[in-house]
Amino acid sequence: MQAGKLAQRLDGLDHDIIELRERSRLLEEEIHFKLEEESNRHLTRSRSSPRCWLPPTLITGVFGMNTKGLPLTDVETGFLWPPR
Repeated sequence: MQAGKLAQRLDGLDHDIIELRERSRLLEEEIHFKLEEESNRHLTRSRSSPRCWLPPTLITGVFGMNTKGLPLTDVETGFLWPPR
């Protein structure tokens, strides 16, 4: 009688452990997907950042070169407007 109750209790514990293992696996997958989504959001933001900085960088690069004929390059005050 005691052995039967013990076997039944062990079977119940085994069933509970299997359920907990399955729940933990599902929770781990959910956390993994949430972290992946957050990482993708950060990557999307970091990919759009160079698009914002490209035009000012190009303009600065062109005006930083030794080129002739650009507007306001022959004025002593530089880019202050109007020239004095």
